[in-house]
Amino acid sequence: MNKKNSYLQIILTNISLLLILVLLVEVFAGSWLASGGFSYHMRGKRLQKVHFKAVINGEYKSWNYRRDYYGFREEFEHDNLYDLSKVKIIFSGGSTGDENLLPYNETIVGNLNSSFKKNNLNVKIFNGSLSGKSLQGSIRDFDIWFDKLKNLDPKVLILYVGLNDIFMIPQQPWSDHNVDETFFLKIYGQINQKSYFFNILRKFKNTYFVSEDTWSHRNNDENVKKQFLKSNFLSYEDAKKTYNTPSNEEQKIIDIFNEKLILLDSLAKKKKIVPIFITQVNFEGNSDKTLFFLNQQTKKFTNKYNHPIIKLDELIDENLVTGLFTDTVHTNKEGSSYLANLIYPELKNILIEYNFYKKK
Repeated sequence: MNKKNSYLQIILTNISLLLILVLLVEVFAGSWLASGGFSYHMRGKRLQKVHFKAVINGEYKSWNYRRDYYGFREEFEHDNLYDLSKVKIIFSGGSTGDENLLPYNETIVGNLNSSFKKNNLNVKIFNGSLSGKSLQGSIRDFDIWFDKLKNLDPKVLILYVGLNDIFMIPQQPWSDHNVDETFFLKIYGQINQKSYFFNILRKFKNTYFVSEDTWSHRNNDENVKKQFLKSNFLSYEDAKKTYNTPSNEEQKIIDIFNEKLILLDSLAKKKKIVPIFITQVNFEGNSDKTLFFLNQQTKKFTNKYNHPIIKLDELIDENLVTGLFTDTVHTNKEGSSYLANLIYPELKNILIEYNFYKKK
């Protein structure tokens, strides 16, 4: 064997040994052999860190939006690991619950947790909301998310539903399923969730190359301003008088929504989880006809199946446009605080009834 071939053989041998070592580390240090583990559906829904910057009402603000290792929106570092057996209450909603354009402590969930802490109550709500999620997404969470987390055994699921279901029932958004992904995207999703080295790279990126998003406050948008100017707040009592009978199209949406409620009920019973429903409003209170009917259906369902409900649509008794919304559906800092203050006493009473918390 000549010298050149000898060097080539040494190089190939070393590369082969390196590849074998990498493969062994990947197999045993990654999540490939773990029972359960994150599915490819969780791609883009965990281990996120985005730095937001904005000028709001003349004040410069910056904050980090984080989705942690397990997929929850949390206030602590995105790669922080904690005891999942302590996760007993999960809040599930769309962008109006996720509130990625607010610092964690200013969101509805952040405000609720602050209130429980101030009152020395041992309650911690974990935010499982995700932009675009409808009731279908909350149903899918059981098999593509919660069932994949070892030791996760929640007792309460707070469902902030209605708004997205108006639009999402006829459609199938990415955050609700992922069945339309190609074979190669599914393979990439598996690598994304289970690879040890991919996870190392992601941690490095989130530590040293944090994504940035410069956001202009939506109240500055001229179209939003025009909508606010011509807004017509509608109370619950006035909505009852105004909206009597749904159209055929609206009835179809109501029927599908009810089927999903029944499916969620069966899943919750199987998991021994108590679902707590919260109805929703927009910047004009109860002005959206379809949302009004979905809220009414949610009330009928909870009454029939004996589930607790917080009727936010009935608790609203003032014009919400003045300083509480950034657009037609998303609340700002003051709006989220306002809604949380309405929800908190109702939620506290429900948790008392079901013995879900103790004094610290």
